[in-house]
Amino acid sequence: MQSPSQWLAWQLADSAFPSGGFAHSYGLEVLWKQGEVHGEEQLCKYLLASMHQIRHSELPAVSTVMRDLSQFPAADAYVEAMQMNAVAARASRSQGRALLTAACAAFAGPRIEILRSHASVDPGHCHHPVVFAAVAASLDMPEQNAATLYLFIALRSILSAAVRLGLIGPLRTQAILHQIQPDADRLAAQALGQTLADMHQSAPLLDLLRANHNRLYSRLFQS
Repeated sequence: MQSPSQWLAWQLADSAFPSGGFAHSYGLEVLWKQGEVHGEEQLCKYLLASMHQIRHSELPAVSTVMRDLSQFPAADAYVEAMQMNAVAARASRSQGRALLTAACAAFAGPRIEILRSHASVDPGHCHHPVVFAAVAASLDMPEQNAATLYLFIALRSILSAAVRLGLIGPLRTQAILHQIQPDADRLAAQALGQTLADMHQSAPLLDLLRANHNRLYSRLFQS
């Protein structure tokens, strides 16, 4: 039998869990339409760059809140201040609030109730990495598992967007997701114990390109 934390990790990673992640392409749509990402080789490079960006700009916040839930407001404010890309900031808030709503509806327990109460009194910005960490900590998920799961969900969403954009087929995406697993594990492990002061942008040009999403004439995704 699996431990409760493993079961809950599966539930959070389930595509049926209504956290809103599949409405976002993490910038892939705009890079594809502008010709920056085309074909499998470019897609894999984009995945690796995105993975490193998430590791440096989001996982330290996840790690901080996982260790101390009282850091939720400080981490939320820090992530807001770090967001120079209006599109990414909007997407982070949208996914965070959707995740919080879904988690409070799905999971019962005193720590989830504390999180619900805090969010109702001082909702703040509810950025996705901060809310994700708070939910994972409330569910007693180990920090390493939470960091790896956070990366997995982001990368899976990018690959799902790639399929819907016609960049690659669904069978090939599963092979790619399997191939990048060692890199994801390594990067998640590197973020353990990090603080908000460790957050930084590792791919500023990528962040600038993603900001052009609002300028697209037609859009399939919100970001």
